[in-house]
Amino acid sequence: QAKVIDVQPDLRLFGEVVAGRKVELRPLVAGQIVKVGKNFREGGVVAKGDLLIGIDPFDYQADIDERLAQRAEARARLAEIRAEHEGEIALLQHDKAQVAIRKRDVARRQQLRGSGVSSVKTLDDSRLALSEIEQRQAGRERSISIWKSKLDQQKSTIVRFEIALRRARRDLGRTRLLAPFDGFVLNVEAEIGKRLGVGDRVARLIDANRLEVRFHIS
Repeated sequence: QAKVIDVQPDLRLFGEVVAGRKVELRPLVAGQIVKVGKNFREGGVVAKGDLLIGIDPFDYQADIDERLAQRAEARARLAEIRAEHEGEIALLQHDKAQVAIRKRDVARRQQLRGSGVSSVKTLDDSRLALSEIEQRQAGRERSISIWKSKLDQQKSTIVRFEIALRRARRDLGRTRLLAPFDGFVLNVEAEIGKRLGVGDRVARLIDANRLEVRFHIS
């Protein structure tokens, strides 16, 4: 009598362990290796965030210091320009007040000239004084416009220095190559004293938590 049963054959298969995730480790900045992590060796086990290699940070720190000095100098220059600009604005208000006074004086002398009390020379002198102060006011307005342009230019210069400083700080941080995840180090090609270029391969890292077994079933 036939019976329905489950049959589960016991198969012995051969395969290989493969990495579910792996990366090639390459520096993003150039320089000489001055430090390596204690587990940065062939077959070494590292945890996420562990130091793999450290590139000499001297030049990158010096670049930051230079950018800081440039920014400080640019800010000091901005303060000078702003002071000049504000000073010219204050003097312009004084010039406008003088123009108003001179105009009233010319008008008064014209009235007196009509009544025969004031001389032609006195009226001409008053008009000359008005013309001079009006010219000075026009020059002051041009100066204010120039200082305003310099103010805008200096602000743009500071923005450029800020961007350069952020880049310099980013590059300094990149002198330390850290493990992106837990894993095994393979194909190590770097050691203390070796000079690396940007993008040179230093090792491969296999994810310790994503190992897979590959095999074929007949």
